[in-house]
Amino acid sequence: MSAHPTPQTRRATAADVPAVLDLDHATGGTLTGDDVAAWASTGALRVAETADDVVGFAVVVRHFFGHDLVELVKVAPAARRRGVATALLAHVSATRATAKVFTSTNLSNRPMQAVLDAAGWACVGVVDGLDAGDPEVFYAAPPVAADPVPLPPVPGRVPVRERTVHVVTHPEATHHVDGLVGGQFDSDLTPLGGRQAAAIGAALRARIAVGASVAVASSDLLRTRRTAEVVAAALAVTPTFDARLREKSYGEAGGRPQAWLDARFVPPPAVGDRLRHDEGVPGAETRLDLAVRAYAALTDLLTLDVDHLVVVTHGFTAGLLVAAWIGMPVASAGHVAFPVPSGSITTLREDGYFHNRAVVTVGDVAHLRTPAPRP
Repeated sequence: MSAHPTPQTRRATAADVPAVLDLDHATGGTLTGDDVAAWASTGALRVAETADDVVGFAVVVRHFFGHDLVELVKVAPAARRRGVATALLAHVSATRATAKVFTSTNLSNRPMQAVLDAAGWACVGVVDGLDAGDPEVFYAAPPVAADPVPLPPVPGRVPVRERTVHVVTHPEATHHVDGLVGGQFDSDLTPLGGRQAAAIGAALRARIAVGASVAVASSDLLRTRRTAEVVAAALAVTPTFDARLREKSYGEAGGRPQAWLDARFVPPPAVGDRLRHDEGVPGAETRLDLAVRAYAALTDLLTLDVDHLVVVTHGFTAGLLVAAWIGMPVASAGHVAFPVPSGSITTLREDGYFHNRAVVTVGDVAHLRTPAPRP
């Protein structure tokens, strides 16, 4: 007997509404298009699919005493006993927005109780009176392990010294002009981007005194490597490369047309756990994933005994490096954003007397207005 494909789970988008409605009606449900569309628009609807066919869905709401509640789980008849419900429950638990997640089922629904028991959900109580003669059994998801969240690299956790950090975002790359999703897609600089990199190097050379000690560290993606090599040559140093300084990964969207991502992207909620938010694209990193590696990378870089540290990175990552510099806890970084356009320089400074962490400039692009001449 051939193995059944493993169901893939994700947050639903508007494109999933017809398939979810068909599945619901095929199992005797009475949901309306407005119901399903509303859930999809708020991130409440999760789907399981195999071979691009929706084979199950779950609805997660937050009205159970302020906790996430799995209000509905349905699996297509032909896909039952294939781990679809288990996969949906695991997805809900892993992407929870509250510390506790609950669900319930009728006492008569033995198959669902068996699924919950096998998935490690604990029975936490029984309520009579909802359905006559058929009590409601409530379950809680297993607790999640604590996230390995690093502390910010404040003085004392890293050596105290007078220093300046220059956070550079790579200039124009091919994915910009081609209308493609960047992230960890390994695009190169355009010819204009190459000239802009030279302008960045010249600007930093003018700002850093001769004789000052300098280090250049960079993301290892091609567009940042090219930028770092130009900048490092202008400063007469050798760059180092660190994958932790890469841009946020957009998973399967990387390198695809931006419209492909726009059609599937689920924006984070205004309130709730934005750090662990699932954007609806398989393989994409969460903001927490990026923050953990960005904070860890800056912590290691600030152990370097140099007067000037140049960090060549990407826009989203640069914002979290600034958050780490000012000592913002990772748990508070869910809403943080800084205007750092391509080819910009953000200047951070620790003074030698008060040892304050200053943000001197953010996203400066004045040097790009008079780019370096063509070679």
